[in-house]
Amino acid sequence: MFKTLWWMGLFPLILVLIGTIGAYSFHMNVAVGIGGSSTGGGGGVVEGLIAIIGVIFGISIFISLPVSILIGFVGRSEIVNGCMNCGFKWRPAKRK
Repeated sequence: MFKTLWWMGLFPLILVLIGTIGAYSFHMNVAVGIGGSSTGGGGGVVEGLIAIIGVIFGISIFISLPVSILIGFVGRSEIVNGCMNCGFKWRPAKRK
């Protein structure tokens, strides 16, 4: 459960960082291409892209806890025995 929660929180964060850096560099390239003025075209595109990335990040964070809890319940009814010395794991035989 915690592994899923970690990845569902970490992956969107990485996407937001990459997307924000990409949008910022795109905005700087557009501003330099226009002649240093950042009031030209392309500013609305960058702000829209950052807003979309933020919405995706928010949705992912919002659903990460319920999804990780549901994944934590997978396999909860299975019994697994383990050796304390060597760490070997096995499932006990089912009764007939």
